[in-house]
Amino acid sequence: MQQGIPQKSSSNRRQIFQTVGLLLVLGLAIHFLLPQVKSFRQAFEIISHMKWQFIILAILAETISYFGVGYSMHALSAIYRQKLSILNGIIIFIAGSSVGLVAGGMFGTIISIAHWTRNQLSDLKTASVLGILPSFLNTAFITFLSLFSLTHLLIVHELSKLEIIIFTVVLMILFVIVGFVIWGMRYHGQFLNDLHRLTVWLKTKLHRPLDSEDIVDKTRQAFLALDEIRNGKWHLPLSGALIYIAFDNLALFFLFFAAGHPISILEVLAGYGLPLLMGKAAFILPGGLGIVETTMTAIFSGYGVPGSTAFAVVLVYRFLSFWFTTIMGFILVIYLNHMTTRQTE
Repeated sequence: MQQGIPQKSSSNRRQIFQTVGLLLVLGLAIHFLLPQVKSFRQAFEIISHMKWQFIILAILAETISYFGVGYSMHALSAIYRQKLSILNGIIIFIAGSSVGLVAGGMFGTIISIAHWTRNQLSDLKTASVLGILPSFLNTAFITFLSLFSLTHLLIVHELSKLEIIIFTVVLMILFVIVGFVIWGMRYHGQFLNDLHRLTVWLKTKLHRPLDSEDIVDKTRQAFLALDEIRNGKWHLPLSGALIYIAFDNLALFFLFFAAGHPISILEVLAGYGLPLLMGKAAFILPGGLGIVETTMTAIFSGYGVPGSTAFAVVLVYRFLSFWFTTIMGFILVIYLNHMTTRQTE
């Protein structure tokens, strides 16, 4: 009877933490969304009148951005004398990202990408690197862009005190995570032990479908491979990540032209990093759904863009960069699983 009390207490604490976390995320979304509620109908009206030539340019830019990811994976495989085409890299990355939204988050993405890459290359070490490094490089770029965003917004006084506190806390958390990974590259053993404890905690406390041993093993393989990359052409996969971020921003830039309210590229960069960082931090909501849209809208509105116009642009951008690729990713999952089945027959 007494043995059941600690378990019940632990379960209650877990429910409390999950509820508080969800309320915080929803509260943040409401804080940014309420000023835009009246603009919904106007936003859809603006979307229907957007200039198609600029929408086509935005679609082209978004497509090129994923070629950047594919090139990163291609360049990484080439460093280890493996051959993964840019197209296959794109397919695997998009499919893995979609899986991560519904199963395991970041760890689900890593495992999925590594699994399908190994089917292509038959090399565990290279597959582990390709599962981890492209997503890490993209997140690192977004994190540093977020620092630029926060600095720029503070200079032009476009943030309230509450927004400054929220953005600063999220930015600090992400910098800690990035710093933790960089530290782990130097101290593999301690990092792997901490990673194992973290994945076990996530699995038991948040009911995440994670294979702790598999994640640690792939990370160990990735670290061994990264040690070799330092003497290789590491700038090539880095340039692929830069292409992804640059053309993703360019797509957003073109959409403001499509809506008839162009803004400077600096303002686009300032409104890009923080919302995506917030979305990654709000792991409770898949893809930062709601957080990214409302935060972006609030920032661009602060630059003088009408709320309905900013909201319309963000909705189209998120459709191109998130919704469409996510749907395509689930279709590609079926394709990759089919190809895997054919190879094993």
